[in-house]
Amino acid sequence: MEHKTVVGFYLPSDEFTLDQVADKVAELGKRLVQEWHLYNWGFREAGGDFVVDQMALDQKFRSLVQLLRSVGVDEDGGWILTNVPASFTPEPEIKDRGFDVPAIDLEEGRIEFENSFSVRDDGIAIYLNTEQCYSSEIETRLGNVLGSTPIGIAADMNDVEGDYFEFEV
Repeated sequence: MEHKTVVGFYLPSDEFTLDQVADKVAELGKRLVQEWHLYNWGFREAGGDFVVDQMALDQKFRSLVQLLRSVGVDEDGGWILTNVPASFTPEPEIKDRGFDVPAIDLEEGRIEFENSFSVRDDGIAIYLNTEQCYSSEIETRLGNVLGSTPIGIAADMNDVEGDYFEFEV
């Protein structure tokens, strides 16, 4: 598979309650699955191979929402993530703006991340890739997927041609 573009979606825990995050993730998942035919999104599950399957993506979003609804909050408002399963183990590092966007190895066509869905105490990251479009094409068509109502999720894209975009969903 040629991994043309990675799109990262980020929700920091210090800006949203867990209920808000769960609602935003549920809406994002619904919209991405409904418009599957535009991008054929792929994701990686805990270091395994890429999965490119509409029903599997839907189930992964549902599992993430269920997990977020079950997470506890400590007295300071922090997320208690003692029972996060391995399929949601955090891997990406957070930087000032959000999470580090995964790199695409231009020579080998590999995407440098181990898990597409990561939950950590300072937020969540969802990384999806598509072989259908470059980021410049997604930027112009992403409105078809996400609709005109903003969800309030920070996102960015990069691709094998070196293009990079930041945007809000």
